[in-house]
This record gives sequence, C-alpha cells and structure tokens, in this order.
Amino acid sequence: PVHRTTGCARNIGLKSDTEYELRVTEKCQDPEAESGWILVQVPQSGEIGFDADALPTRTAPGYATAPVDLAVVEVTGPAHAIVTLSPGPMKDSMTIRQGGPMYLMTDTIDCVFRSFLFEAAV
Repeated sequence: PVHRTTGCARNIGLKSDTEYELRVTEKCQDPEAESGWILVQVPQSGEIGFDADALPTRTAPGYATAPVDLAVVEVTGPAHAIVTLSPGPMKDSMTIRQGGPMYLMTDTIDCVFRSFLFEAAV
C-alpha cells in the first residue's frame, strides 16, 4: 500500500439500495501508532455543500448483467433467426482489461428473470 493514496475502490458486501455511513482510519504496522476513526460527512439534499455527484450514502441497485456469447446459428426466414446466448453473470462483474477476463464481485444482482427481449436494426 502507498501512504499517499487518496482513494480506493473496495467491495464491502452491502446489498443494493442499502443506506450506509463511511468511516476511515489509518492502519499501521505498530497498532499503537494507528489513527482514530473519522466519519465521512456527506451533506444531504438542501444542506450547504450538497453535491449530487458526490459520494452516495446508499448503494446502487444491482442491475441485471447483459447476456454474453450471442451468436446467430441459422437464418430461417426474412424475419426469423435461431440464436444462442448465455445469460450474464448472476453477480456483478468488472472487466479487468478490454476484451480480457472479468472479475466476479460478490454483489449479486436484483433481477428476477422474466424474459429476454430481442431487437434487430438495419
């Protein structure tokens, strides 16, 4: 870890749409040298310093992930085709590198599957 770090991304395992408070302390090799805790104060709507783009105080919804491996197997008519696909991961994921592997996070999605919708455009 770098001491001058000014931010980080950390999966803390909260369910979607959960309100939370955030506090921070600096940890040291010698526990007696550690700092106290500081509560991150986030001004709410209507309060001085409120910024809609600032740190949220509740987690985002767990949206469904897009299907993957979509392929047209056979065109069976002017408006029909047979396709294959795989449902997206049931957990949120983060692409490590464009076109590279995905890291599955522990955030499960909120979607209860109903159907797939297909659209075609020319």
